[in-house]
Amino acid sequence: MLTKKKKAYFKKLLTRKLEALLAERPVPSGEDSVPVKEGLDFADQATHEAEMDLSFHMKQRHGNMVAKLQEALERLEEGTYETQGQARGRTLYRMQEGPGGR
Repeated sequence: MLTKKKKAYFKKLLTRKLEALLAERPVPSGEDSVPVKEGLDFADQATHEAEMDLSFHMKQRHGNMVAKLQEALERLEEGTYETQGQARGRTLYRMQEGPGGR
């Protein structure tokens, strides 16, 4: 169980990380729907498709990280958070590293 001081610390930490993620956008909306121009050679088409794939995965990862931070904040508020060594392994202590810092 976390003390009130530690709970406040983690709430502030998670909130700052969430705000920072929401402030940045991996790719501006609409850029991933740019159609392939006619007349591109195979290499240019492949490059375009690779860039589109990367853009999609960056957006997906960004969305997943935002969702994990929001879930962690909800669990913290509800008191259903996990402490070190419990079930799913996602702990508030590990959230100091960010959602990807497992």
